[in-house]
Amino acid sequence: MSVDSNRKQSIARHHTATHILHSALRKVLGEHVAQAGSLVEPSRLRFDFSHYSSLTLEDIAKVEDEANEIVFRNLEVIKTLLPKNEALKSGALAFFGDKYGDIVRIVEIPGFSKEFCGGTHVNRTGDIGIIKIVDERAVASGVRRIEAVAGKSALSEFRKYYETMELVSSKLGTGVDGILTKIDLLIKKVKELEKSKTITRSISFKDISDGIENVGNYKFIFKSFENIDIGVLGGLVDEARENVDNVVVFLATDNGELVNFVFGTNVKDLNLQNIIKSLVSLGVKGGGRQDFVRGAISKGSDLTKIKDIIVSILS
Repeated sequence: MSVDSNRKQSIARHHTATHILHSALRKVLGEHVAQAGSLVEPSRLRFDFSHYSSLTLEDIAKVEDEANEIVFRNLEVIKTLLPKNEALKSGALAFFGDKYGDIVRIVEIPGFSKEFCGGTHVNRTGDIGIIKIVDERAVASGVRRIEAVAGKSALSEFRKYYETMELVSSKLGTGVDGILTKIDLLIKKVKELEKSKTITRSISFKDISDGIENVGNYKFIFKSFENIDIGVLGGLVDEARENVDNVVVFLATDNGELVNFVFGTNVKDLNLQNIIKSLVSLGVKGGGRQDFVRGAISKGSDLTKIKDIIVSILS
């Protein structure tokens, strides 16, 4: 019967990594940590242990640092056969529920780990390559579970995350170092949009009709808002033109990056495009029809001055 040496070596890496992680967990979290179950496969390991709370990212980093320090030191992994009583006296960890014979096998990493174990292991800790914890969760009351990868499996895991980060950076149009900044900006924009939707639902014709002023022969409405959809303001202009005679309406909304406006009237001989031309020096630009103009105002422009010029033209 042939033995798949690559598979055996992968199992050995993950098995020794399990011992190392056990000791690292005890060192970081405390000696109350005890094995509550484990699974070793060629591509990963699973280790259940007693602990009262979830591990923080800082805890996981400390455990990984402790474990990989032992890997990088390339310590010998010593396997010896001893009488069970002698093995217990030597301080080797045995696991409750496991049955042992009179002679037991001890797997030791000097100064770090010493356990009863009959499984396959690497000869030196450096043979593991590297250990990476990929998951941590609860499996029962007072029992946590970590999953980890070692060796070639760890390399595959790192490559997967690297490729994902490269893909994300490409989609966001920024370098890897700029991903978090870009995401923060997108989250901010989403929150602004959500805020905009909330505000939009509260805007009605009454909110603008309350501000009607008599200017010359016209009913004039000039209002500015924040984070209102420009389409909603356009609808309010139409509503004003339908319900108020000789009305001129100028509505603006500051949406963070731009100040947009809609300008409308139902007065046939009034040309709003000509009025817009008189406002260009104040950063107002727009286009449309004689009775309806839509455009933008430069950030920082004085809306009071814009209103004053419109009033002077209408007077």
